[in-house]
Amino acid sequence: MNYFIYCLKHYADFKGRARRKEYWMFVLFNAIFAIAAIILDNILGFNFRFSESGSSFPGTNYSFFEIKSPYGLITLLYGLAMVLPCLAVTTRRLHDIGKSGYWLLAYYVAVFVLWGFMMVALILALYSTVAMTITLLLFYLLLLALCITFLVFLCKDSQVGQNQYGENPKGINPLSE
Repeated sequence: MNYFIYCLKHYADFKGRARRKEYWMFVLFNAIFAIAAIILDNILGFNFRFSESGSSFPGTNYSFFEIKSPYGLITLLYGLAMVLPCLAVTTRRLHDIGKSGYWLLAYYVAVFVLWGFMMVALILALYSTVAMTITLLLFYLLLLALCITFLVFLCKDSQVGQNQYGENPKGINPLSE
């Protein structure tokens, strides 16, 4: 919990290094609090609902379907509040293994580009099922390879000694600051 609070206090600190323990403890508590936000949304009834009205008669309240999302206002606000701390601690984690924070930017750009190509592949499905299947399979494999590569980066051990981003945080307790 202390690492989570430390990351929140340094929510906009993109300089320096974050060791694995700091990063993964932040991820763990972030996931716990996100699940708690989802549960609160469902208990309090703040979750989002989407419906398609199918009634052609005025004054009737009939719909073809209603989708009740498990996410709601509390989850949305929590997620928005965590964007900057997540980006900061991930950037510091990349610095710890000697990679630039721009790797994070490249990851998100690649994910959005791949998702865009997948949407194009779905449109191709209107004309050719085989083309759609092959294209979607290719893009899903590329996306999987990208996610695995980034996960390996985040799981790597610290770069020994000092690097261009600062001293190795392994021997330093960041919580004592």
